[in-house]
Amino acid sequence: MSVRDSLVVQFLDLVLCAVLVAAYGVLVATFGLSSPGIALLGGLLVGFVPGYAIVSALFPKAETSVDLRGDAKRLTFGHRVVLSVGTSFIVGALLGLVLASSPTGLFAGPTIVAVGALNVVGLLVAAGRRWATPPDRRFSLHRPRGVTFFTASSGLERIVTALLVVGVLVAFGGIGYAVVTPDRGETFTGFSVLTQNDTGELVASNYPTNVVSGESSDLYVEIANEEKRVVDYTVVVLLQSVDEETGAVTASSELRRFEASVPAGETATRQFTFQPDRAGENQRVQLLLYRGSPPTDPTRANAYRSVHFWTTVSATGQANASVVPRADTSLAPALRADVPPVSAVWSSGGSV
Repeated sequence: MSVRDSLVVQFLDLVLCAVLVAAYGVLVATFGLSSPGIALLGGLLVGFVPGYAIVSALFPKAETSVDLRGDAKRLTFGHRVVLSVGTSFIVGALLGLVLASSPTGLFAGPTIVAVGALNVVGLLVAAGRRWATPPDRRFSLHRPRGVTFFTASSGLERIVTALLVVGVLVAFGGIGYAVVTPDRGETFTGFSVLTQNDTGELVASNYPTNVVSGESSDLYVEIANEEKRVVDYTVVVLLQSVDEETGAVTASSELRRFEASVPAGETATRQFTFQPDRAGENQRVQLLLYRGSPPTDPTRANAYRSVHFWTTVSATGQANASVVPRADTSLAPALRADVPPVSAVWSSGGSV
């Protein structure tokens, strides 16, 4: 075997790891992270390469052996694989803690960059340690001669080692998907009913809690889409009479419904006219939000999100808007969720 061929063999495992790191970066930049094949490579990138680089740096010699219960055991390639996976898990956990506490956060981009940099540094250190080892004593994939990669002292140990390696390889796909695919995070929709104050600011107060039947008031519905996709919403506005003792709805009428298509990550505000159609004390103005079309009988129970406020509708007299809505101690949804700033305002004319 020539010197050149000998060097190729002696550093082939480290070269393959380096090629894997480079190939993953190119594939992610070209095709993104959603492909199952790319996720599998990501699993190798996270669950194997960091540990293999560390194990190779710690044990650069071919004849490395460990003392187990007084018996010297050769550190075979199979043992190196198992140690590499365990070490990668530890390194990945520590790296995740560092990223989670850093300003960048534990997201796909920073994770890929951090793991890639760690792999490059680890492989360089491993190559340096192996280069410093005399050529005839360096570990390589063909050493030791006459001994298989998974050599063990007993048949049972060989089976256990093989099963561990197979299980680890199967788990790589899951590791890649869970760790290096984009962090989808929590998906939700913010939903609130607002009014406009004297300065033109939209606020979650000053609801029309005392109005005259047939009198109109301008209200606003705010929808914050954090569902990671475009969503077509439907809003249904109900006026409900509620039994104060049981909380049961004794009468309900639909005042209005409208649709809104909101892009992912954006907030839309829809203005509408609130005009109650019947008199009554302590009536609940219930606003229901649905993803897509609502059912035949819209209720709070089948809505995706709901908000409400209380109002008294008089047959005669003048409306007296109150800044404090009636508290609902039994049914208690928030009148406004924490949502991003308004990005669009849609106005709907006409009365209900």
